[in-house]
Amino acid sequence: MGLTDALEPLADALAADGYELRATETGARAARVEVIATPDACADCLVPQDVFGAIIRTRLSEVLSGSWDVEVVYPTDGAAG
Repeated sequence: MGLTDALEPLADALAADGYELRATETGARAARVEVIATPDACADCLVPQDVFGAIIRTRLSEVLSGSWDVEVVYPTDGAAG
Protein backbone atom coordinates (compact mmCIF):
# COMPACT_ATOMS: atom_id res chain seq x y z
CA MET A 1 0.00 0.00 0.00
CA GLY A 2 1.31 3.42 -0.93
CA LEU A 3 0.86 6.92 0.45
CA THR A 4 -2.18 7.77 -1.67
CA ASP A 5 -3.93 4.51 -0.79
CA ALA A 6 -3.21 5.01 2.92
CA LEU A 7 -4.79 8.47 2.85
CA GLU A 8 -7.80 7.51 0.72
CA PRO A 9 -10.30 7.53 3.63
CA LEU A 10 -9.21 11.06 4.53
CA ALA A 11 -9.39 12.13 0.88
CA ASP A 12 -12.94 10.75 0.68
CA ALA A 13 -13.97 12.67 3.80
CA LEU A 14 -12.49 15.90 2.41
CA ALA A 15 -14.19 15.36 -0.95
CA ALA A 16 -17.56 15.27 0.81
CA ASP A 17 -16.84 18.82 2.02
CA GLY A 18 -15.58 20.08 -1.35
CA TYR A 19 -11.82 19.60 -0.97
CA GLU A 20 -9.18 17.60 -2.82
CA LEU A 21 -6.23 15.97 -1.10
CA ARG A 22 -2.91 15.70 -2.92
CA ALA A 23 -0.17 13.74 -1.21
CA THR A 24 3.43 13.59 -2.37
CA GLU A 25 6.18 11.54 -0.81
CA THR A 26 9.09 13.93 -0.33
CA GLY A 27 11.58 11.52 1.21
CA ALA A 28 11.89 8.44 3.37
CA ARG A 29 8.83 8.59 5.62
CA ALA A 30 8.19 12.22 4.67
CA ALA A 31 5.20 13.64 2.85
CA ARG A 32 3.65 16.90 1.70
CA VAL A 33 -0.14 16.84 1.90
CA GLU A 34 -2.06 19.64 0.20
CA VAL A 35 -5.72 20.36 0.84
CA ILE A 36 -7.18 22.15 -2.16
CA ALA A 37 -10.53 23.93 -2.08
CA THR A 38 -12.93 23.34 -4.97
CA PRO A 39 -15.58 25.95 -5.84
CA ASP A 40 -18.03 24.00 -3.63
CA ALA A 41 -15.75 23.87 -0.57
CA CYS A 42 -17.27 24.28 2.88
CA ALA A 43 -15.03 26.88 4.53
CA ASP A 44 -16.17 25.93 8.05
CA CYS A 45 -15.70 22.18 7.56
CA LEU A 46 -11.92 21.89 7.91
CA VAL A 47 -10.46 20.98 11.27
CA PRO A 48 -7.50 23.11 12.40
CA GLN A 49 -4.39 22.47 10.33
CA ASP A 50 -2.34 21.08 13.25
CA VAL A 51 -5.16 18.67 14.13
CA PHE A 52 -5.35 17.44 10.53
CA GLY A 53 -1.58 16.95 10.51
CA ALA A 54 -1.86 14.79 13.63
CA ILE A 55 -4.64 12.75 12.01
CA ILE A 56 -2.50 12.19 8.91
CA ARG A 57 0.57 11.17 10.94
CA THR A 58 -1.53 8.74 13.00
CA ARG A 59 -3.08 7.22 9.87
CA LEU A 60 0.29 6.78 8.15
CA SER A 61 1.82 5.30 11.30
CA GLU A 62 -1.01 2.78 11.59
CA VAL A 63 -1.18 1.80 7.92
CA LEU A 64 2.41 2.19 6.70
CA SER A 65 4.17 1.71 10.05
CA GLY A 66 6.71 4.00 11.62
CA SER A 67 6.86 7.70 12.26
CA TRP A 68 6.20 10.12 9.40
CA ASP A 69 7.22 13.73 8.89
CA VAL A 70 4.22 15.45 7.32
CA GLU A 71 3.91 18.96 5.91
CA VAL A 72 0.27 20.00 5.62
CA VAL A 73 -0.66 22.83 3.26
CA TYR A 74 -4.14 24.31 3.63
CA PRO A 75 -5.94 26.51 1.07
CA THR A 76 -5.17 29.59 3.21
CA ASP A 77 -1.45 28.83 2.78
CA GLY A 78 -1.67 29.73 -0.91
CA ALA A 79 -1.77 26.18 -2.31
CA ALA A 80 -2.55 26.07 -6.00
CA GLY A 81 -5.96 24.90 -7.01
